[in-house]
Formats: sequence, structure tokens, C-alpha cells
Amino acid sequence: MKHISYLVILSIFSFISACSKADDQPIGDKSDQAWIQDVIVYDATQTELTVTKVIPKIITDPVTNIERGDTTGGKVTPIPIVITVKAGVDIKQLNIRFTLSSQSKYAKVSPILGRIEDFTAPRNYTVTSQSGKNTNVYNLQIKQ
Repeated sequence: MKHISYLVILSIFSFISACSKADDQPIGDKSDQAWIQDVIVYDATQTELTVTKVIPKIITDPVTNIERGDTTGGKVTPIPIVITVKAGVDIKQLNIRFTLSSQSKYAKVSPILGRIEDFTAPRNYTVTSQSGKNTNVYNLQIKQ
């Protein structure tokens, strides 16, 4: 009988501790991150044309959980992105799409994407964080 009462007390304690409210993570301010994670190049028919990509890595700090650019070899501004497309592609008629990092998903990109444009010369794109505190300038070069 003594064992049963211990089991009942232990069960009640387990239920109470399992149902206790965990500390909620506070909802923070707007994100300060402004990183491009991926670039996809399309033609006017939305056919993907990308062959190779050289895009700087984004590293998430294991302690702070904040994203930062991989600055191995020193910080470079503007941040270079080089995309190679299939041979024979008219690089005067391309559409690009950026994928922003998970902590940058509400950042603003300028100039605006989504149009067919001429990429015979490298172009700069500015990514501004949701909070407006940080910007990263990327230099996108597309070649064959």
C-alpha cells in the first residue's frame, strides 16, 4: 500500500511539472539581418538557367543564434555573387530571384526584382534589414 501512495504522489508531481508553463521567448523587435542566401536565374519563359553559383555562405552563431556573413579572407564590399548560366543564353533577357536567409525574410531588396533585365554588366543590389539598421550591398555578375 505504501508503494501505491508513492506512485500516486510521483504521478501527480509528474503531471504538475509537465503542465507547467515554460518561459516563453519574447517576441523581439524587427530583424536586423540582411542576407541573400540563394540566387536563381530564369529566362522570359521562367526556365531556370543557372549552371554554377558562387554565393558567400551565411553562418549562424551557435551561441547568439544570429546570422552573419562568412568573412573568411576578410570582409568585401560589395559582396560578390557570380552566377554562370548555360551556354547560348541571351544575358540581355534574364529574370532573377533572390532567396533571403531565414532571419532576413522580411528584408527589402532594391532595385526591385521580377522584371526581364540586361545583365551584360554586373549590377549592385542592396538588401536592407526589416529594422532598417543594417544593409548589405551585393554585386551580381552573370556570365556564360
